[in-house]
Amino acid sequence: MSLQSDLKGWDGKKADYLTEVYDRYSSQPDFLELLIVQMNASSLQSGATWLLKHHFDCGGEKLDAELATQLYKNLPALVLWDAKLHVLQVMQHMPIPGHQAAMTKAFVDQCLQDDVKFVRAWAYSGFWELARQHPRFRGQAEALLQNGLEQETAASIKARIRKCLKRGWK
Repeated sequence: MSLQSDLKGWDGKKADYLTEVYDRYSSQPDFLELLIVQMNASSLQSGATWLLKHHFDCGGEKLDAELATQLYKNLPALVLWDAKLHVLQVMQHMPIPGHQAAMTKAFVDQCLQDDVKFVRAWAYSGFWELARQHPRFRGQAEALLQNGLEQETAASIKARIRKCLKRGWK
């Protein structure tokens, strides 16, 4: 079996299955790189991004600049809402290289328009993370967050925005 075939075997629901996949492959030296490659296939991206998030949730090492660059280059390939959500949730673990900042901003801007509330909520966090790493976006981020508090109606989105504002730019 391979990581790709195991991702193909996932039913899209059972987290225990993906946890077993993680346990089977996470010690391989190219594990993170393989996950990032799998993100390009729409049929595998939900599982691959779930595994990436699980990796960070388990205290796994952050992506180095090279792997982060590969991941950010793959952002336009993300078409599934849960894959977008997973990436937005782990942006704090990934440096955003300067040459990827514009592409990352375009991805986050797109996610801010998503119909799925969780994606929108985490897109605010994604923009905050972009501005934290690249101060030239701070003015836009502050305006976006304040506007979101006024315009968004979902409590979950407002709570996420307030978390960003509370953290500041440390």
